[in-house]
Amino acid sequence: MFYKEYSVTGKVSLEKVWSFYKDVSKWSTWDKNLNKVELQGDFQNGSTGLMFLAMPNTPPVTFTLERVIKNERFLSVSSLGSVTIKIDHLIAQNTDEEIIITHIVTVEGDNENMVQGIGTNLTNNLKECMENILLLSK
Repeated sequence: MFYKEYSVTGKVSLEKVWSFYKDVSKWSTWDKNLNKVELQGDFQNGSTGLMFLAMPNTPPVTFTLERVIKNERFLSVSSLGSVTIKIDHLIAQNTDEEIIITHIVTVEGDNENMVQGIGTNLTNNLKECMENILLLSK
């Protein structure tokens, strides 16, 4: 199993950060590993979508939204064969003026080398993605 958690804090509103989460067309503005993202339906539990990765010759990745709680969190879940990828996105008020954003990436599957490789690739720019969300939310 691969697990990585990272948090950032900033003086931005929960609502502004949430607006970047719920509008999947904006995901590529804060995550440079993505070319574009499409969602079938509303940003709610059970909706599915496609992530088009910036890596050449990579097929789109299907994801399902789970645990969607407005202005608090959402979990996206993808399966690549026997590998399951979960990315949890949490936002919370840290102080009166500051919020904390946490992303948790979990990868599980039968092939540990594949699990570790996918996890490492997914998290190589995790800090940058989260800092981009803060910058764009100001």
